[in-house]
Amino acid sequence: HSIGKKGNGNKKGEQKALAQKAQSLLDDMTASSLAKPNTWTYNSVLHCWSNCNVARAEQLLKEMEKSPDCPPTTSSYTTVMNGWARAGGDRDNDLEQIQHLFDRNVAYYKRNMKNMDCKPNQFTYTTLVHAYAKSKTASAALKAEALLRNMYD
Repeated sequence: HSIGKKGNGNKKGEQKALAQKAQSLLDDMTASSLAKPNTWTYNSVLHCWSNCNVARAEQLLKEMEKSPDCPPTTSSYTTVMNGWARAGGDRDNDLEQIQHLFDRNVAYYKRNMKNMDCKPNQFTYTTLVHAYAKSKTASAALKAEALLRNMYD
């Protein structure tokens, strides 16, 4: 199979086709009474979308935030944050998106403190720090330092 191998000319297109197939499977599971999706199922689909259409991944994350049955985990947020980090668009816009997702993760955790699975961890913080490191804004280094201090408090 050629997906992910070097020399593949249309990797983004293949990633999109795989994401659509994963979404279709998730939709079928959601409609079925036999096999209900869980958070890990959603996270797998999030990962697929984050490789080719981060905005779509973020829509799916919003669905998870509203779901009592499939709540997001730290991995859910970090996956979409990493998608924005790899998006290759405007770095400052991507940084805004990553910061916004981080803030949503923190807010979701504070609202659902019984769910330790959504507490930001070292991977979540590292993703945001890397985004600051790539940013051209003058305050990025100070914000990254403040974030690291916050992580250890």
